[in-house]
Amino acid sequence: MSVEVNSLINLGYILNMKHIIITSLDMFLMGGVERTNASLAKLFQSQGHKVTLVSFFQNTEIPFFDFGQNEIVVMNKTPHGFNHNLLIKLKTLAAFFKCLKYLRSLKDEYVLISSYPRTSILFAMFFSGRKKVIAHEHSTFDAHSGPVRNLRLKLYSKLKTVITLTEHDKDLYTSRGIECHKIPNFSDFKKELTPRESKSKMPLVCLSAGRMHPHKGFDRLVEIAKDLKAENIQFIIVGSGSEENRIKSLVNHYDLSSSVSIFPASDNLEKYIDNSDVFLMTSTTEAAPLVMLEAFSYSKPVIAYDCPIGPREIIIDGDNGFLVADGDQLDYTKKVKLLLDSDDLYNDLAAGAAKSAKNNSSACNYKLWITHFE
Repeated sequence: MSVEVNSLINLGYILNMKHIIITSLDMFLMGGVERTNASLAKLFQSQGHKVTLVSFFQNTEIPFFDFGQNEIVVMNKTPHGFNHNLLIKLKTLAAFFKCLKYLRSLKDEYVLISSYPRTSILFAMFFSGRKKVIAHEHSTFDAHSGPVRNLRLKLYSKLKTVITLTEHDKDLYTSRGIECHKIPNFSDFKKELTPRESKSKMPLVCLSAGRMHPHKGFDRLVEIAKDLKAENIQFIIVGSGSEENRIKSLVNHYDLSSSVSIFPASDNLEKYIDNSDVFLMTSTTEAAPLVMLEAFSYSKPVIAYDCPIGPREIIIDGDNGFLVADGDQLDYTKKVKLLLDSDDLYNDLAAGAAKSAKNNSSACNYKLWITHFE
């Protein structure tokens, strides 16, 4: 065990290794929130903390992601559902008050990390131990409705603190007098760059992954693939969701089946990242996507639209990837083709991606989190 990790564990013992509770609407789903919660749970456990995951609902028998040996306590063993109707709201309230009863039964000292704004708002309103609660914001502030935005600005000052993924959102909260800190997602470095040569003879493998939801912009990716149909490029999409059939229909409409392959969501996305050359992101809105950091950890450069607001805080344009003006399809296709045509440029960006990953380790991340466990 490294000296750095030992020193972190020693600091944890000084802080009495508090029990960490992470709540989510449904820990069993395959979304980015659940992926991040799984990473944090295993990180905190590795540093000596007891970690408990509290899931308000249960969509499947087995969680999509690996939460290690940490216990998952379920409040309602039925799916949450995706329609925000009255029944869903009542089910959520019932699960929340059941969670409060569970928390009152605990005898040890704990800190609670709430993963969704609606549950963070409920903790601020109804939980007597609200000063133990950290609101962990996984999406951009503006991604939610006006009432949710206003309630957060009104109520979050009652909580222990707020953790955001971006400087933009941190500044927004602190400007309203709410204690807030930025802690980015992390992905430990895994693989050094393998320099590419004679790229003109090899297809450029472009990977994109995520939940098949309109804001992920997979339709924009297919449009880019259409513009590059004649090039020696393979596009791989890994994901499942409500947009899946529409995206597949679009691929067929443009006759792209020989250059675009779609695979279902996988709990082993790293296999796809390792076998790709570059990661493409065409979302219309993002906070600080973990998958982008995972691409860096395998020395893969990233090309992304400069959508609000996360990519601009992760990508250093021309250093670890390219940041393209949001919606500028022509420039996006040009950037992809640059990597196809220039081995030197590709290798330089891949080296920049590796450097970014090495500066964003789990040890660095834990140092930021542990200051809020006092």
